[in-house]
Amino acid sequence: MNTLQINQLLALSIDDRTPEWDNQLCQLLLTEKLLVVNPEPIYGPDSWPYLHLRWAPDAPAPDAPASATESFSKVLNWAFERGIGLILDQNDKQDFPDLILSWGQIWSFLKLGTPFINTNSTPQEEGQLDFNWNEVTHFGPPTDEYLPKEVKKILIEFLAEQAILIPKILIFSLDKKNYHLAFSLESFGSPPPQEHEGILEALSWFFPPHYQLALISEQGAPPAFVRL
Repeated sequence: MNTLQINQLLALSIDDRTPEWDNQLCQLLLTEKLLVVNPEPIYGPDSWPYLHLRWAPDAPAPDAPASATESFSKVLNWAFERGIGLILDQNDKQDFPDLILSWGQIWSFLKLGTPFINTNSTPQEEGQLDFNWNEVTHFGPPTDEYLPKEVKKILIEFLAEQAILIPKILIFSLDKKNYHLAFSLESFGSPPPQEHEGILEALSWFFPPHYQLALISEQGAPPAFVRL
């Protein structure tokens, strides 16, 4: 039954696919085995690493080793442990993958139990965040549930590669409903304003789509920034 439903979903045109389509496909794949096209991650147009998977309901090609197929659940955990995203397609003729999962989407599903595409949450804000610290109703370090230790480890490794050796963070909210994860501007080397959007865009790949990120100066802020 799963094979039939998966094939029906994949037969839907790109224009007719929605976030609900993504989630439905992922849920069906959780009990399936997929072909690992290449055991080494490839880098997408966004410059992030992805493991390339292929939906192969039939047996793999005769010359393909048995180890070439893995359960989707196992692959999710493998990718999470290594800070790698996933892409899925049906064949070599496709111009664009059927499914793309950033690492943030993977750990959000595994650690927070949220859908791969969380359609019920507020998306990340874009542009300049203007507020006064007097308006802040909550601030402090993130909890382990909000930012698991395994996630911190991958983030620290990535930032160290960018020569950001002591990143500092805090959580704050203006209404105790929506929370921002703020990175200390000074701990990032005080980059100029024109670089802020690109930095936040890069960081967003590591987080669930509904997490709201900010790059904020410690000047004028409460002394609540903590080391990542």
